[in-house]
Amino acid sequence: GDHPDCRQIRAVLASLDQQDTQQ
Repeated sequence: GDHPDCRQIRAVLASLDQQDTQQ
């Protein structure tokens, strides 16, 4: 949810999604 850990995980997942899109 809004917990710092959750936000961090979502940020990491977003980064991974961007990498997948580039490749």
